[in-house]
Amino acid sequence: MARIKENARKGKKNMARRAETQRFGTIRRHRGLVVACPAASIVVVVCLFSLLSCLAGLPFTGIAFAHEERDDLGYYEVFTEDGKPLFETGHVVTVGDRYIDADNALYEVYRVEGDKAYARLVGKAEPAKGASHLELDEALKGKRTGLSGAIAVIRSIKEVAVVLKDVVVQRLSEVIPAQGNRGNRGASVGIYSTHSDESYAPSDGSPSIRGRGGVFKVAASLASTLRKSGIEAIVSYTPHDPHDAGAYDRSRRTAMNLVRRRPSALIDIHRDTAPAEAYRDYIDGKVVTKVMLVVGRQNPGMQANLNFAKRLKDVADRRYPGLVRGILFANGKYNQDLHPHALLWEVGSYKNPRYEAESGASLLGEVLPQVIGAVGPGAPTESRRGLSLAAWVIGLFIVGTVVYLFLSTGSWEEARAKLRRIRAEELSSLLGWKDVISRRKNVAPTETRTEGRGTLEDPGVSAARLSQVSSEKETESAEGKEEAPPDAGS
Repeated sequence: MARIKENARKGKKNMARRAETQRFGTIRRHRGLVVACPAASIVVVVCLFSLLSCLAGLPFTGIAFAHEERDDLGYYEVFTEDGKPLFETGHVVTVGDRYIDADNALYEVYRVEGDKAYARLVGKAEPAKGASHLELDEALKGKRTGLSGAIAVIRSIKEVAVVLKDVVVQRLSEVIPAQGNRGNRGASVGIYSTHSDESYAPSDGSPSIRGRGGVFKVAASLASTLRKSGIEAIVSYTPHDPHDAGAYDRSRRTAMNLVRRRPSALIDIHRDTAPAEAYRDYIDGKVVTKVMLVVGRQNPGMQANLNFAKRLKDVADRRYPGLVRGILFANGKYNQDLHPHALLWEVGSYKNPRYEAESGASLLGEVLPQVIGAVGPGAPTESRRGLSLAAWVIGLFIVGTVVYLFLSTGSWEEARAKLRRIRAEELSSLLGWKDVISRRKNVAPTETRTEGRGTLEDPGVSAARLSQVSSEKETESAEGKEEAPPDAGS
């Protein structure tokens, strides 16, 4: 009887323990749901908000409208803080965009209200890296004299290492052709048009002609000017219609095909929707459209493209002041991540006649060879490039030597004396010509003795040696069809 009671007591205890376990397990599961539900809710809310941001064009995602331009032929007006007009453009303007105006003042957009945007002055735009060699070149050629020339030389000293590196890299990249492209030993420029429908209404009859826009004729004008300067122009007339945000995805294949040709620069030709007066100018005796350079700030390598744009504007400002309207840092990438010298050119507006845009592109095409390091008429030959590089190196060596001697001696007289000693002693010993200098001074060859026997230096040995050195130093020198643009109208 006692055993039966004990078993009944144990059974009740086990049932109570099992019930308690089930109760606490249920509570734990419910607590898990309580914790999980808010997390899931947050994830859903974030996803929905991101989707709405994309649809509404809010800057939450950072990629909304990254490659979009207005398709209603409208444009944005950008003003300074005090309400003065800064520039107009068909590019979608977003907060954070920057703009370098014709006077190299840097502005940043801080507010956008409908078709109007406002930008505050940040300061003077930093000059392009390596650009001071242009001022130095003018000073050495006598175009800058007096105080201006001295300032140019002083400014160039800070960047002399950068200049030398840029020149060496550029010259070597031209002298040593890429594998599989050995026939192209000169500089080249790739040209294409992402928005292949863009046209010029006064000349083409419509602001948009699908697949054969007037921008192709502008690209052909740029290519013709480059070829006259000895630059190979690689032009693609591939259409990328329709004109929408996906056009840059379609044109990326075209850009990649051009990059495989190893161009020195890659230019994407566009036309804007701003008023005609915003681009029209009178330069070099004719009516032309100005060009706005666009750099994508979503490009991870943007600084290289921006530096190239600054150099292009700097040279253009010297030769054709006002030709470059400004540099826009827009909220996109524009396939510029494919090449450090890739730029988007806005050549005029659809309200300008096409011949004005062709003239503007042609003028900037005259400037482009100097920026990519291929200045001068005719295709620069390999020997001329080599001589140019040697001249740079030798010139910098001579200047550095003179400055070092002056600083180390303290006066020009002592510097010249030290230079004569180096020429007469150290340099002659290094080259093995000490006996020749001795003979020129009518100093008899000295008798040298060694232990065990005496020898007299033979004057003929030095002459033979000099002849051998001279002979060793002598070197022997030995060593497609243009595509027509689609017809866009008259």
